[in-house]
Amino acid sequence: MTARVVAANLALDTTAVEATIHRMAYYDALTGLHNRASLCERFEPVLDAAVAQNQPLALMIVSLDHLQEVNDTLGYV
Repeated sequence: MTARVVAANLALDTTAVEATIHRMAYYDALTGLHNRASLCERFEPVLDAAVAQNQPLALMIVSLDHLQEVNDTLGYV
């Protein structure tokens, strides 16, 4: 292999690793939905804008009853 091919392969590997790290940091592995870290990162600028513009803002949080049963049935990822 030439140095260029090796460098290109390393760049592709790095990009794939970074994408995996981002997915693991901001998405739930079982559902694929955004997690709390993602919510906090996305919500802060929205909240700041609403406060700056003196606009009302609502946030709805959904809690699942019996989530432990779902985890026990489907497993953890």
